[in-house]
Amino acid sequence: MQSISPKFQRKKIVITITVLIILAILILANRYSKPVLFLEGVVQSLFVVPKSIMYSLGKKETDLRIIQLTKKNRELEQKLVDYQIIKNDNNALRSQFNISSETSQSLVAAKIIGFQGESKLPSEFIINAGKDEKIKKGMTVIYEKYLIGKIETVGQNYSVVTTPISPKFRVLAKLPETNANGLVIGRSDFMLFDGVIITDTLKNNGIIVTKGEVGRDGIGVLPDIIIGKVTSISKNETSPFQSAEVMPIIDYSKLTSVFVIAQM
Repeated sequence: MQSISPKFQRKKIVITITVLIILAILILANRYSKPVLFLEGVVQSLFVVPKSIMYSLGKKETDLRIIQLTKKNRELEQKLVDYQIIKNDNNALRSQFNISSETSQSLVAAKIIGFQGESKLPSEFIINAGKDEKIKKGMTVIYEKYLIGKIETVGQNYSVVTTPISPKFRVLAKLPETNANGLVIGRSDFMLFDGVIITDTLKNNGIIVTKGEVGRDGIGVLPDIIIGKVTSISKNETSPFQSAEVMPIIDYSKLTSVFVIAQM
């Protein structure tokens, strides 16, 4: 067998490279010519279907994973929310019943589902307990040792609570520190401790509590429930009475649950 000389091989390689370079130059020079664009279109058409299929398969697989992960994240978020709600409710119940353990109160726990007025100083709360839970008009609504209001309207499974801020609210009250007695009246953005005899002593930052006004039917307001704190005093020596502005101590906007004193 006759072998090919190295010289001939080198010549063949040089010729091949030269031809390829010439072809490349021709293609670049005629980049936008019709024959070149036609060939380019044919090549792209041959590969567009496989590329499209591969892209679609990859995208579908990615989308499916994203959907599954999103669903799992939402389920976990919901479980965390449910857990936090149950935890908060349990803490509120434990706290309330620890405070009320020395009394014969029958408490009905209720969630706040709406309000009227400003969130920080609402005139009314709507709660999810009503006739089905034996709630009646005039019953006291509390949170821990704080007065939240009185039941004004009762539905089958909801009730409207009038808060001490409401102009419709009235309750007998006292300042235990000096035994000053009066009437707390709602004034929309504060409470007025009114009708206090001029000889009684009022003090700034004094804590006003309920005096107690339970009827024969057992419905009413128990004594010594905290209403609020004195912020200013109005006194005129020529008047037989004096008054004081009172603000709530508890932040109404943070409340989510309350308790109705259903039985004394």
